[in-house]
Amino acid sequence: MNNQPPNAIITDHDKAMKIAISRVFPTFRHRFCLWHIMKKLPEKFGSHCQYGEIKSTIHRCVYDSFSQHEFDEHWCRMLDTYDLHKNAWLVSLYSDRHYWGPAYVRDTFWAGMSTTQRSEGMNAFFDDYVHSRTTLKQFVDQYDSALRRKVENEVIANFNSFNTDISCISRYPLEKQFQSAYTFAKFKEIQEELQGFLYLTTKEMGCEDGRYMFVVVDEVQIGNDLLKRVTFNVEVDQDPIDVKYSCKLFEFRDILCRHALHVLTQMGQHTVPSKYILDRWRKDIKRKHTFVKSRYDTTSIDDARRINKVKFGHMRRTFFQLLRLLITHRTTLQRLSIRTSVLFD
Repeated sequence: MNNQPPNAIITDHDKAMKIAISRVFPTFRHRFCLWHIMKKLPEKFGSHCQYGEIKSTIHRCVYDSFSQHEFDEHWCRMLDTYDLHKNAWLVSLYSDRHYWGPAYVRDTFWAGMSTTQRSEGMNAFFDDYVHSRTTLKQFVDQYDSALRRKVENEVIANFNSFNTDISCISRYPLEKQFQSAYTFAKFKEIQEELQGFLYLTTKEMGCEDGRYMFVVVDEVQIGNDLLKRVTFNVEVDQDPIDVKYSCKLFEFRDILCRHALHVLTQMGQHTVPSKYILDRWRKDIKRKHTFVKSRYDTTSIDDARRINKVKFGHMRRTFFQLLRLLITHRTTLQRLSIRTSVLFD
């Protein structure tokens, strides 16, 4: 990577690996895989008479804490409730909480990877191709198929991003700004944040030295049915526009959160500064790695047919849109018919 180490790395919860990474890459932001940590709960507490309650409490502590202070409070209350102060594994986890607790790792970009589910890892990528009884030869063949399919899906996704639009769900100009700039997948994430406006209550707390301060109350869904009211702070400098917010979504996933977007719309801001629209999510930038030819380029007959099918679908939708437009404007249609007749006579 141009002789530069990555900014962050995710590994299993392993003490030796933690020491080695801190020595070799002292500037790394090291994080433990939360999925592997939670997977150990049956092993550590399966024989406990209150295993079910302990498991539920740990889950609530980890996933429902939106600040470091809240996490610490829930953790200490759990230790007191179930008398787990002497549990060596929990003591070790708490001492390393800055490496795995969601409330502690939101200040670093992780490409949206929370590692709370196995489906977010590379394991899920190969689930449809390999299993525990796959032989070495089968693995090599299936590995090739998996990568080829990944390239195909990327090509189709790029084509769709360039040639079709997702309809806006609001009248805010800033949504159109994201629509014209971002890929399909990332724009859908922005729309999820805009839909969250329904659950926000915003109050301006004052202004000091050109910095406006807001308190935003968000009704966050906990589980399937429960809603939890969580308070977030948003600060906005107007000249130039700069936004700071306590939920850290931009740092974690590189998109503006609903709290910041809601405050900006409330202040009458029609667009967001360019620094909040990152190149990594833009659809109009050609990625350097795409210029490198590989054996997985979609050049086979089947691949070409699949791509052409997508293109044909786009052409068909465009044609019917044009046809509906002409039907609603009969005068234009008559003029077009006359000019077409002259052209072919």
